[in-house]
Amino acid sequence: MKMSHGHLRLFIAISVHGQTGALLASEASRLQAELPFRRWTHPADYHLTLQFLGDTPAGAVQSIVLALNGVASALSPFPLAIEKLGCFGSPQAPKTLYVGAGGDIASLSRLQSAVTEAMEPLGFAKEKRPYRPHVTLARNYAGSEPLPDGLLASLSSGMKPLDLPVRHIVLYESRLGQRPMYEPVAEVPLGTPAVK
Repeated sequence: MKMSHGHLRLFIAISVHGQTGALLASEASRLQAELPFRRWTHPADYHLTLQFLGDTPAGAVQSIVLALNGVASALSPFPLAIEKLGCFGSPQAPKTLYVGAGGDIASLSRLQSAVTEAMEPLGFAKEKRPYRPHVTLARNYAGSEPLPDGLLASLSSGMKPLDLPVRHIVLYESRLGQRPMYEPVAEVPLGTPAVK
């Protein structure tokens, strides 16, 4: 559902698709039997957020994409991995189940910093919270008991890290109430000369 008055709900992310997305979807389906969460992420929506922009005038999209081209042209593709389950929220009622990022975290941090710096002149403030790269798998814990201590570590030990080569950054629109919920607006390859 698009925002009224020509606004879009936007964020910038690394897409998790192809073989990596398929393997993660297979892991998620295995986890559903063990972890009672109400809403599991549609596999087409797997991503690793770089910056949430929120409600944005549709007319700002071109400036955002130009700024992202500038960021991407200065950075080369790099390898990440997705590994290790975690939760946000209390163990009694965790809000979000996620899988964390590993691999070349230094390059990921450089990319995330460059994106937030490029967005600041366009009116998008940097987050005050530390950056915690992750891929959301599920939301809204529905269990009657708290998650048992050590369960996530035990389930993580059965998962092998999944390779996630980072070659693009993607500007997404959130379409609330739809599945899949996130639609790519623009895909910007890393390491290509910026469009003038």
